[in-house]
Amino acid sequence: MSRLSSGSDPSSRAGRAFADHFGLRPDRPDRSLLEDACSAFSTIPYENLTKLLRKLSTEPGPDRLRLADVIVEEYVSLGAGGTCFSLTNALVGILSSFGFDARPVMGDMKHGADIHCAVLVEAPYGDYVLDPGYLVAEPVPATGGSVSVGSSTLTWVADSPGRISMFVERGSGPEKRYELKLAEIAGEEFLGHWQRSFDAPGMNSLHLCRAGGGERLYAHNSNLRIEARSGKRNVKLREDWAGSVSALFGLDGRLAAQALAAWSATKASR
Repeated sequence: MSRLSSGSDPSSRAGRAFADHFGLRPDRPDRSLLEDACSAFSTIPYENLTKLLRKLSTEPGPDRLRLADVIVEEYVSLGAGGTCFSLTNALVGILSSFGFDARPVMGDMKHGADIHCAVLVEAPYGDYVLDPGYLVAEPVPATGGSVSVGSSTLTWVADSPGRISMFVERGSGPEKRYELKLAEIAGEEFLGHWQRSFDAPGMNSLHLCRAGGGERLYAHNSNLRIEARSGKRNVKLREDWAGSVSALFGLDGRLAAQALAAWSATKASR
């Protein structure tokens, strides 16, 4: 069962809908199912547009949180995704409904503690880290390993007991992105970090990311970065931002337009 306090019903509904949509058969929690579920979940984009709309329409508290069933439902119907907290919570819920021993773990980054999170799965065949916020398509052994995401290589190093750091390979060498703390945390603590994330500086901008087929797309407001094995290039989304986002990231154009209007209004009022 999930160790979060949001209840099992959203997780069960999410698990059934996720399995149906991706054609999975969650009859036993083996490594093959874990790999298939991780690969399927990585197609759900990272985006904070839905989070921004929740922040502006809902008072602080649990009603702001898009739980596992909402993440799956809105991905299927709108192409929506979420940020690391909602994606981690959803993946924990789905895997727990499949019978895995899955729980969230918190991560520290250079600009703050407990501002990233990922999933830890503990199994007889090994412990694995799954990072849906970085769109990682395969489980990474908690002892360390490397994975390609677009044109980047992400490497996890278990550099101290109960901790694992992730580095991104750059031309100048590896750059540390975060350090995960694998100790178990209470569900209330995770939900508290999640609710505080609505006031993070990153919520002052629009962010979207999608990976697959050897390519990674990242949009920050009107700036689009395309990373592929053949190289990297930057593009300006100057006209019809919502239509471009819809075409590039699969997000419903009306949702993108609504988020853009809301963000523009908040930007003008600052």
